[in-house]
Amino acid sequence: TNRIRSNLVLNYTKLEFHYSNKSHSKYDGLDS
Repeated sequence: TNRIRSNLVLNYTKLEFHYSNKSHSKYDGLDS
């Protein structure tokens, strides 16, 4: 169970990082 939970957390952080990168670049485009 611990391994599954850590996998879910890892996948979630990867997704969050991916989307935060997209939103950051989107805002950068709006700023410039």
